[in-house]
Amino acid sequence: MEKSLSLPVKVVPGSERNEIIGKLGNRLKVKVQAPPEDGKANREVVEFLAQELGVNKQQIQLVFGTSSPEKLLRITPRNLEESTRVQQVLKAWMSL
Repeated sequence: MEKSLSLPVKVVPGSERNEIIGKLGNRLKVKVQAPPEDGKANREVVEFLAQELGVNKQQIQLVFGTSSPEKLLRITPRNLEESTRVQQVLKAWMSL
């Protein structure tokens, strides 16, 4: 198993659509449609990012920020190839 990657995010729940906005300070700003109640926005941001990164949602863990828009996610790639691809996508997102 490869080393995990930390991803600080700022989540904007209740948006019109799920989308990655780009860099906000040292965080990735992500909009999700789900409301900020009962963990719905947390689940949706994990599912959305997993889909966009091409990983299983089980590979993304919410480390802290369950009740805050400021969150830290841990992405655990399965192999070196996946790790390289995820890092490239994250780098591209942070340059938006």
